[in-house]
Amino acid sequence: MSGYRLAQVSVPDVLLPNIKKILMQLKVGDVFSRKKIIDVTKQVGDALANHGYAFPEVSPIPQLDQSAHTVFLNFNITAGRRVYVRNIHVVGDTRTSGIVIRSQLRQMEGSLYSLKDTKESERRIKNLGYLDHVEISTAAVPSDNNQVDLTYHVHEVILYGASISEPNFMGSGKFVSVGFQRSEFSSSYGFTYTNPFYTTTGISRSFNFYYTHTTPGNVNIEPYTLDNYGSSMTYGIPISEFDSWNVGGGYDHTAVSNINPSLVSPSVMQFVSRHPSPYNQFKLINSISHSTLDRAIFPTSGNEQNLGLTVGVPVLHTSLPYYEAQYNGSLGYGGGYGDVNSLPFFENFYAGGLATLPGYEANTLGPKNPANPTESIGGNVEVLGGVNLILPNFISSKVRTGILLDAGNIFQTDRVPGIAYESINPKNLRVTTGIMVSWWSPLGAPLNFSLAVPLNKKPGDQLALFGFSFGATI
Repeated sequence: MSGYRLAQVSVPDVLLPNIKKILMQLKVGDVFSRKKIIDVTKQVGDALANHGYAFPEVSPIPQLDQSAHTVFLNFNITAGRRVYVRNIHVVGDTRTSGIVIRSQLRQMEGSLYSLKDTKESERRIKNLGYLDHVEISTAAVPSDNNQVDLTYHVHEVILYGASISEPNFMGSGKFVSVGFQRSEFSSSYGFTYTNPFYTTTGISRSFNFYYTHTTPGNVNIEPYTLDNYGSSMTYGIPISEFDSWNVGGGYDHTAVSNINPSLVSPSVMQFVSRHPSPYNQFKLINSISHSTLDRAIFPTSGNEQNLGLTVGVPVLHTSLPYYEAQYNGSLGYGGGYGDVNSLPFFENFYAGGLATLPGYEANTLGPKNPANPTESIGGNVEVLGGVNLILPNFISSKVRTGILLDAGNIFQTDRVPGIAYESINPKNLRVTTGIMVSWWSPLGAPLNFSLAVPLNKKPGDQLALFGFSFGATI
């Protein structure tokens, strides 16, 4: 019906005012669009289903006037009976406690049926992270035509291997991790416990204890030794269905040693001369999170945003007053206050590598150590961003392939003589393109492989054509 226009849109008396608003999207004089009519029809059906009419019938009936190239569009809307939810069943939770899944439900038993609440329940269950497949079925109650039963069919992620990080500890939905890791530059021990059901109102509580011994010089960062231990406690407070506020505090003990003045940058020497190690850090932790992702594993719709602020509080004379803000792990800024005029060097941002900017060696972007131009000193400003074009899934639901176009760099605003700095300018952003493949492994987290090529390499940049990581996703 190319070239036809709407001459009239007729609807019966409808039960809900917002349905008339939906139908007003179809205006007399508009070019006839089958897609738009299908979209509007679905919106009308969903609006009725959100108010208890679980089985509405919405039928657009077009009548053509071929001589005038116009269409008279009549909507036949049958809402049917309003129905209530009798029982909600969960099937497939062989390991996870039913209470964990039911805590995510927004559609309640005994209440009026709502498609919106039913779908939101599905989304929240998928975002638990240890259920990779969720389906809903609705069945009318044979003995009562104004009641339905809902069934959520779930499939649990099966974890293999010797991992002792468990996001669904003994099926309770609580996160427990006892970690030990050794690499060429770090040894770390940690314990994390999160109870997402600390209160019946949805407040969560987390504890973290850790110790790390790090020699950053082994991973393209200037050479010194860091010994850290500390703990933190945070609470997650729901603000809305999609937003939460995380607040808490912590303590870190940081000792810097093995500093060779001839091997480290002037910025490190200046900082430790003004503020000798060790440091006893008391910090306040704040973050706001927003998520409308449709699921935790390879989401296909929605968005996720995080804004965090950490503030070091000078409780003791060995405490460093500083602040560090970060948005989505891609924009960051930090600095000092009081008698500290810069962000502590061991809190600097670093970038390069698959998780931040593929195509470059890990941690090599930003200002360099004059004593060794292959070593990065990091910076107090982080600028990263990119666009991922997700390709159609042609291998497996556990595999995702994306074409990358990323840009970013690390900058420093607190400058020290003797170090070459780049100005914060779009022309100084490094740009890369390539392809990345993520496989959601049986270990419960993705394995990622990248092939990326820098588009504007500059002298001194260190490249890495291939990349591998465990844990990041596209």
